[in-house]
Amino acid sequence: MKKTYQLQVEGKHPERLLESIKHDIKKYMRRESKKALPAGFDFWDFDARLGHEESDAQMVHPKEINARINELVAASHASFYIELVAKSVKRQPKPKIHTQEGSLDGHSAGPDTQGLTSHAEQHEQAQLVSTSILSQSLDQGH
Repeated sequence: MKKTYQLQVEGKHPERLLESIKHDIKKYMRRESKKALPAGFDFWDFDARLGHEESDAQMVHPKEINARINELVAASHASFYIELVAKSVKRQPKPKIHTQEGSLDGHSAGPDTQGLTSHAEQHEQAQLVSTSILSQSLDQGH
């Protein structure tokens, strides 16, 4: 989708027009996301470019589109250009997990990994602290 939206149309309330534009963009993204994915891909992502006009459009994360549109409206621009291109993406594997002995690739897991306590030990410590606070509160007559 490559489109220039007018923000000032005679006979239309500017705030309603702005909401209509945002809805149109979301509707396009939903429609593209529902299309069948090519084999081997996991989800649809979007490359988005947004600017006052096509020549000064900059890359924008899809989640930032509404905020950037609001900035253009606040700057009193009469129109803006948006380009949305859907692309199929394969999920990246999660990063390797670090262990106390070191990471899976042989590097150190970072400073102070020897002082880590297990979840059960942390739970016992928390119970001792809460018990001592409760007993102090009862001793003071609260």
